[in-house]
Formats: sequence, structure tokens, C-alpha cells
Amino acid sequence: MCFEALDQTLRNLMSVTNQHKTHQPFGDKVVILGGDFRQILSVIPKGSRHDILTSAINSSHMWSFCEVLKLHMNIRLLTPSSDQDEGEMKRFNNWILDFGNGNISSAVDFAYPNLLKNMSDYRYFQSRTILAPTLESVEKVNDFVLTIFPGMEKEYLSSDTTCQVVENENIQQKWFTPEFLNDIKCSGLPNHKLTLKPGVAVMLLRNIDQTSRLCNGTRLIFRFEIKCVTRSTTTYTNYFSNEIKALVSKYNHMVILFTSRLLHTAMHNRPDAGRSCPGAGVSQRSCPRHSLQTYYAIR
Repeated sequence: MCFEALDQTLRNLMSVTNQHKTHQPFGDKVVILGGDFRQILSVIPKGSRHDILTSAINSSHMWSFCEVLKLHMNIRLLTPSSDQDEGEMKRFNNWILDFGNGNISSAVDFAYPNLLKNMSDYRYFQSRTILAPTLESVEKVNDFVLTIFPGMEKEYLSSDTTCQVVENENIQQKWFTPEFLNDIKCSGLPNHKLTLKPGVAVMLLRNIDQTSRLCNGTRLIFRFEIKCVTRSTTTYTNYFSNEIKALVSKYNHMVILFTSRLLHTAMHNRPDAGRSCPGAGVSQRSCPRHSLQTYYAIR
């Protein structure tokens, strides 16, 4: 680390006149370090999350000798301006702080203002979404928004089994327990447990019905369920989803599932998605490196 190299250099230089200073941090010199840990972290080529975080100054052994001084005054707000400009700068300042802290509620309020008042209007959901870098982030946002919607939750569970075939004789069926299969979470396949409430948004998966203008990725509004059938509404038509069987991967993982995936507000932030959205928020709380880069960019 460059700070540790500077520390050792100052110790060597100051020890020429005083040998005791070789044991003092930075050779007994006062060093001021300025920065924001919510900005971009160090870039470690092919490094893991642990490597990136341990490269920061607050992970160094010298951090115990540092005194943290926080700046609480926003200098921009001290410049002469109108009351309207000052109010906008305050809101922007609070929004940046909430983004750096990973506040889910601020992202939801930004992308979906007055959510409960517009939950019955499908046009409200057409041009709004929250982008996230990982499926884990998507689930956290979805779970948070699900608690906002009124009504009783309804859970739908898939039935996961494996099928032994000739091509995979070396693969033992007992390796893949139901618990292991239930924990598989990936793009393009609904989770084992799907929790819904009337009015929440869902995304159609593993289904194509061109006559009804339905395909993979179609966004729908969940209305109600009748036994094992769910009813959803799109911009054009009603859609009834029943249980289907899906064969997944070369290991012949058989899934009996519903064709919808909980969407609520969040989508996986993929660069190849090929979509545009006028009202989009960003949630990157589970991916520190990407979150800090985005936080630094919006500043």
C-alpha cells in the first residue's frame, strides 16, 4: 500500500536525527488524508471483494493511529442562491448521502413516487424500474417493496427433481438433493418460492404466446389466484398462468413451476438488456465496487 510505503519512508528519514522517531507513525509527522470511502475503491486486477476491501486505508494497521474528522457542512449550500435553488441542492445532497449509504427506501421513492396511489394503473409501471447489478440486490429490493403493498401474501413453491439419463451415467442422482435444487437462483428461471400480493408487478419467464403478445420478459400485474392458477394483466390482455414443467441444463433438473418471477420494482442491471426506461433508479447495495463507482459518477 502506498500509505504504508510513505510511513516507512518518513520513519527512515526522521530517524536520522532522532532514533526514537523510527517507531512513530509517519516519523512523528502530522499527515492529513482526505477522501470519501463511498467513492471508488482501489482497482485490484482479478481481485476478489475481500482483496478490494483489504486494500483500503481503514484496513491497514495504521488506521488505529488515525483520528477521523468529519465534514458536516455542505459548502455548496453556503453560496448565495434563491430559496428554490437552495431547496434543490439540499434534496440532491440528501439523495447522494442516501445512495452512498445504500438506502433502499430512497431508491424506491425516487423511481416509484406515490406507489400505493398508482398501484392499479399499469401505465405507471411501464416506464419505471430499479436497476441492480446482482440477483441478490433484486431480491432485497423486491422483498422491501412487497412489505409496502397491502393485502395477504401468497406463496407458490416449485417442485424440483432430477432425472437420470444414459448420457449422464457418471452423475449420481443423490448428489442433487431437493434442498440443493431449491436454493438454485439464476437469471431466466423463477426462484423456488414466489411470494405475491395483488397489485405487484411480475415478469413472465419461460413462456411464449405471440398471439397474446406475451414472451419472455413481459411485465405483468398480478391480480388474483384461483387454486393453482394465477391471473395477471398486461397492457393488452389478461393472462392466466398455470403450472408447467421445465427441463433445465444437461443434468436434467426437472422443475414444476409457475411461469412468473417476482419483479415488483427491480431488474437485473445487464448492459445487453437493450431497453430504455425514462424513470429508472439504481440499487447497488450488495456490490460495493459498482456502488461506489456509481456514487462517484453522480457527484
